[in-house]
Amino acid sequence: MEQNLSNFQTGSRPVWRNFMILIGFILIGMSVGNGLAIFLIKIIAMSLGGDFSILQVNELLNDPKKIENGWYYLMVMQGITQLCTFVLPGLLYWYKIERRSIKGLCLKPVGNSVVFFFVALLVVGFMPMDSLIIELNQAMKLPAALSEVETWMKNKELQLEKLTLFLTDFSTTGQFLVAFLVIAIIPAIGEELLFRGILQQKIEEKISNPHVAIWASAAIFSAIHLQFYGFLPRLLLGAMFGYLYYWAGNLWIPIFAHLVNNGFTVTMLYLNKINIINFDIDKPESIPVSGAILSLILTVGLVSKIKRLSLC
Repeated sequence: MEQNLSNFQTGSRPVWRNFMILIGFILIGMSVGNGLAIFLIKIIAMSLGGDFSILQVNELLNDPKKIENGWYYLMVMQGITQLCTFVLPGLLYWYKIERRSIKGLCLKPVGNSVVFFFVALLVVGFMPMDSLIIELNQAMKLPAALSEVETWMKNKELQLEKLTLFLTDFSTTGQFLVAFLVIAIIPAIGEELLFRGILQQKIEEKISNPHVAIWASAAIFSAIHLQFYGFLPRLLLGAMFGYLYYWAGNLWIPIFAHLVNNGFTVTMLYLNKINIINFDIDKPESIPVSGAILSLILTVGLVSKIKRLSLC
């Protein structure tokens, strides 16, 4: 993205100060988002003839089944907090601190729209290989000296897994649409804006090495999810999105890739739930090693194809 950096305006502040401002925006946005989400949930609960207090937030996050309409309340909380943590702070930082327009995120037009088709194939084609990596990552063992850390990591993983399973347990079209918005669309826009559009560009500008910028932003992207037994597969996905952005120079490409990744999973879960398909995408062991190898070969071929289309 060398051609991008020549146009990248950083202003008079040192880069580290801009990073601190960005982190400040994110923390403020997170706090505001949580407060706004609780307020909206309370309004919704009252309109349904019930009530919701701030004391119930912890129960909603840890055992949402105990709360009536807990699924919808969690979706409201997830959607609002994601908007306020990623989308709004990213845009505020980009416009007010970097003083750049949206063109600074899409420095090149998408030269050939067929690239979206190949990006979708890449994301779906990588899933079998990704499933094998998930299985290997989940088998991770820490040294005995770090047993307490490992216990904390496993407990955190179980808590987030329980929450994820609850959020993806839906069977109506309305719930599917809500889940698609909250789990696929909002994260795709917000996380790619922040991690690829802003963070990756800023790191590249500072060190003039696009590959380090891609992998560093991918590592931060994976770590911030606090799912340590899924760190490696999410790191690889983040790097894939980063290279798509680096080659294409257009943020809509990694946004689309992220949307396909999350949206495909949500759609498959829904189709499985209503018995249209009989395949549990959440079980890595359902993917044979031969399928994972074919997935890797397909991934390499599609990456090469997309790179040629993006750079031509």
